Amino acid sequence: MSLFLHNTGNVIKQPPIEKIAMEVLRECGALPIAITTIGAALRNNDDAGVWEDTLRALKKCTGETEGVEKK
Repeated sequence: MSLFLHNTGNVIKQPPIEKIAMEVLRECGALPIAITTIGAALRNNDDAGVWEDTLRALKKCTGETEGVEKK
């Protein structure tokens, strides 16, 4: 959470953003690069629509790479 807060700024503490931000963070999993990248992209953005769009995009990601087999 602190890494995400560091990258997004205090905007994630605002009521319209707070719930969406927690879902975005959950979708990032425990991947610091994802948390940092997404957080920086949304830094100080208080538009809930942008946060919702980001969440939808993250939920569409499968985490699979074409041509790479799972072990």
